[in-house]
Amino acid sequence: MGEYALRKSDDTEIKIGTCEDMYYLRYEDRDKVSKLPNSLDPRTEYNLRFRLPFPDEDDIKPGEYDDYNRGERLWQITITTAATFTYPTTIPALFS
Repeated sequence: MGEYALRKSDDTEIKIGTCEDMYYLRYEDRDKVSKLPNSLDPRTEYNLRFRLPFPDEDDIKPGEYDDYNRGERLWQITITTAATFTYPTTIPALFS
């Protein structure tokens, strides 16, 4: 399910994302587009994930980004095997 909008600067219909992922729209650019029928309104909808504002993309219009999935890792996940993982026997600092 794609989400589409009308870019106000040149009246062009653009894809802004898929479901709640606004791959082609930054948060600060949400007022530069108008809602199209059967698509969500990025100005009023809650719980959307917008594109990160990379400085080298400042001159690119909404909907024209090359790499739709560009991002930065904001967390680190470490996976250990059951053979190497040990549970602590006591946790005195948390409950004292």
